[in-house]
This record gives sequence, structure tokens and C-alpha cells, in this order.
Amino acid sequence: MRLVVVATVIVTAAIVASCDGSDSDEPIGGSGGSTTGGGGTASGSGGDGTGGTSVGGHAGSGGASQGDSITLPGIGFGTKAQPGPVLYDDFEGGNVGANIENQPAVVGQWNTGAGSSNPVYTDTEAHAGQRACHHPFTTSETNSSLPLNLDFDKAYLDFWVRADPLDPTEPDGLTRNWKPFRLYGDNDAMQSGVTMLNGAEAMIVYYIDGSGGTDVTEWYGAPTYPRQQWFHIQYWLELNDVGVANGMVRALVDGQMDGATAIELRGSSAPMNQVRVGHYWATDSVSGWPYTNPGADVFVDSVYFDTSWARVELGNAADYSSCTHREIQLVTAWSDTEVTFTVQPGSLAAGPVWAFVIDESDQVQASSALTLQ
Repeated sequence: MRLVVVATVIVTAAIVASCDGSDSDEPIGGSGGSTTGGGGTASGSGGDGTGGTSVGGHAGSGGASQGDSITLPGIGFGTKAQPGPVLYDDFEGGNVGANIENQPAVVGQWNTGAGSSNPVYTDTEAHAGQRACHHPFTTSETNSSLPLNLDFDKAYLDFWVRADPLDPTEPDGLTRNWKPFRLYGDNDAMQSGVTMLNGAEAMIVYYIDGSGGTDVTEWYGAPTYPRQQWFHIQYWLELNDVGVANGMVRALVDGQMDGATAIELRGSSAPMNQVRVGHYWATDSVSGWPYTNPGADVFVDSVYFDTSWARVELGNAADYSSCTHREIQLVTAWSDTEVTFTVQPGSLAAGPVWAFVIDESDQVQASSALTLQ
């Protein structure tokens, strides 16, 4: 039986957010610089959570564990027609070595697309639990993608990823171009995602549009990403209304944020219609990166995708923006005054954590202290 934890003290706060062809292997963007201003993410105090929680009617007498159901009361959460995400997968239910193409996820189902015959369930590495998804990249398989096909104008993507080059020596073990994910739309004329360029020398978040919108290439200020260890990617996209500069794209990669807000991303009404997680690892060389490589073992875990920004996250600090580790949660019910979610601790350590309720506009509306057991 699952423990039901009801948070009796929620600190509410209206905290404003500070906020290539389909298989092209060429880098997105130019040689450097920024095309527009930077973005942010949900931030602010979110309360200090000092009121504790109520477990079985006894305040502060228990903790929360994997699979527990937690209800957070409050005000101003807004509404969400579908409480949970479009897709969430921790890959724990799959058979090791089996292909993930067209398989059900914990929520939703994976589809078919370019590179979808390659990813498999694995127990070699996992961000949390026992299993993850393995993307085997070689000189003959540079596209290995978990696909999700649907029309959307707004997106929130959250997952953990690890890259293990087949040749770990530098620079030959690295790639000139790794895209851990990419989104497509309008017959691939619209694309967006994050790209790691020239090994670990540069990272960009980008959006390109072949129908008359604004191309965005935002270069991270501290370009680096870890290898042979797990790191976290969060990504937000909202396409603009046609003729209006109200679009935005941004990404948070292992604690590094970049992006652009209040821009006219697209020049037509075409939606995005593909999500590809994995996704591309170049093994060839170019004049700016004259090194080949044999490929990499890339692993992804705890993949969450939604067409809404409203969500719940657990973090390791009372202030959302001060968290150095956050994990997305599975919401099962959402109303303006109450949100219920199923605990997914991921790799958060046992001990005090804070649950953050974030609304559709990416504002932290409430937080509550919990204890992971």
C-alpha cells in the first residue's frame, strides 16, 4: 500500500520567472555570439518550507519514499486539463536488450521515427533504479533516437543523460557535434534543441525556422558538459503567435542556462510535431574539428515530456533557484487549490528535500519541505 503524505503547510508566492535537415550532422548556428537576449527559469524563494509535513495526521512524523502519493494544498495553482505529462519513462519495466521503439512508457508510449530501431533497455547504467535507455552510436549508426510524434506549440522536456565515448582518450573520443535531443516541425523546416560542439568546447541552445521566423543561437557562457557521468537537461519552448514577438526557447544544461524570450520564432502557424531524444553523435571530422571518433554509448533516463509547463519538482534546497539537484515528479491530480503527485526521488539523497509547484507560466507558486527515506 502506498503511503499518502499531505503537506499541511505550503508557502504560496507569485514568484515571476526570471526568466539542419531531419538528419543533418552540421552544427546549428554561426561561429559565436548571441542573436538575442538570454532567458531564465522558474526562480525565487518559493518559501522556506519550515512548517513540515503531515504524515498520517501527525505533523513531521514520517517521510516520503518512491511511489508515495503526496498532496500539496495551496492557492493559485491554476488548472491543467491533463494533470500528468504526455510521456514519462524510467525504463524500469522493459526487458534488457529489447528495443524501445513503439513500447509503452510509464506514461504514454514511444513511437517510430528516424533512428528509433537502435535504442534498447539496459542495466549497464542507470540514473536511478536499475535500468535506463542505451543509445549505441557507431560510425555506421549516428542517429539513435527515442521518438515521440505529436503536434505542439509549447513544450517542456526534462531528462538525465550520460555520454561514454567508445574511445575515452581526448580529443579523439569526443565528437564535433552531439545533439542529446532535437525537436522538429513543418517538414523539418523548424528545429530546436541543444547541441554540444567541438568536444566539450561549446554548447548552444537553438531554434531555426525556414518559413520566415527568427533563427536563435544562444551560446552558453561556461561551455562544458561532463563525460562518463549523468547530467540533467531541462528545456522550455513556446512558439509565438504569427506576427507577434511572444515566443521563447531556453535550456538548462547541468546548471547552465541560456535562451531567448519575447521573440518571433516562427513565420507561419505550423506546429512542432516531433521529439527525438538521444539523438545524434557525429563520428567524422570537419576543418574546425579535424578528429574522427568511433562513436559513443549514450544513456538517458527519467525522460519527461509535456505540452504544459505546469509541473512539480523535488529539489535539494528551500529556494528553487538555489537547488543544485532537481527531479521531475509524476502529477496525478491538479486543481487551483491542490496538487497530488507520486514521488520519484531519482538520485536525490535521503534526507530533507523541497517540493515545488510550478504553474503554467513557469512561476513557482508553492513549496513544502519533505523528508526522503
